[in-house]
Amino acid sequence: CGRANDIMKALGYRVAPQEVEAVLAQHPSIAEVACAEVQVRPDVSVIGAFVVPRPGAAPDADDIKRFAAERLAAYKCPREVFFLDALPRTANGKLRRVELRKWRPASAAAGQSK
Repeated sequence: CGRANDIMKALGYRVAPQEVEAVLAQHPSIAEVACAEVQVRPDVSVIGAFVVPRPGAAPDADDIKRFAAERLAAYKCPREVFFLDALPRTANGKLRRVELRKWRPASAAAGQSK
C-alpha cells in the first residue's frame, strides 16, 4: 500500500503511513490526516501525524496519541502531532508527503523555519 519511498522507519520496523492514517482518520475531531517520518534530532526520526481538525473541533495532541496507542502497535504510533489548516497538495490534489518530512517539532526547530 502506497509508494515504497513513503515507508517510514520506527524503532527498526517499516511502517506504511497509510496504515497509521487509516486509524487516525477515525478520530472524531480529525477532518484529514497524513503521516510522515520527521527528524527530531540529527540522528533520530519519528512518526509524525499532520492533522487538519474538523471545523469547530479542538483536538489535543495527547488525545490523538492515546487514540493511536489504543488501536496500533506501539512502534506505529505517532510521537509528534502537528496541526495544520490544510495538508500540502499538488495542483492535482495529491498529498505532498515530501513537504511533511521537512517539518520539525518546536523543540528541534529553534531558528529553523517550517
